[in-house]
Amino acid sequence: MCSSDLTTMPGAPASAGVVRLEPSVIDVKKQEPTTVYDRDGIKVTALGIPHGNLPTLAYRVETQGKSIVFSSDQNGTNPRFPEFAKGTNLLILHLAVGVGANNPNQALPAVVGQMAQSANPGRLILSHIAQFDHDAAVADVKKGYGGPLTVGADLQCTQVR
Repeated sequence: MCSSDLTTMPGAPASAGVVRLEPSVIDVKKQEPTTVYDRDGIKVTALGIPHGNLPTLAYRVETQGKSIVFSSDQNGTNPRFPEFAKGTNLLILHLAVGVGANNPNQALPAVVGQMAQSANPGRLILSHIAQFDHDAAVADVKKGYGGPLTVGADLQCTQVR
């Protein structure tokens, strides 16, 4: 898997909105998180998470004493993920399947709730929501997770607290 290190193009003012990608290879099988960016008060680390036979990455972004963990699709079987996300201000997890689904690539709602409870974030945001009984799925998440929860929406803005 690859991650990108974003920097301003040489000679271009920062306000120009021009970025240069400096790709780096991330070993999704590595047991410990990999630092992919650490500059100007912003640190980004990545951790491989299973998505069936399609491994992917979760990212933790830390700046100004706050953190956000973004999980891409995962099936919830990496026991290191909750520690990676531990105590983050915002934890964004995909809720891509409904209760009782049979999909080895996606965490069931109950597993999403368990991962969130173990991570103990300031707030859980559910994203990447497909077509299924949302009320039942969110209720299943809440059986395992008792903290603040938001069901995400396209173009939603959330203040990090």
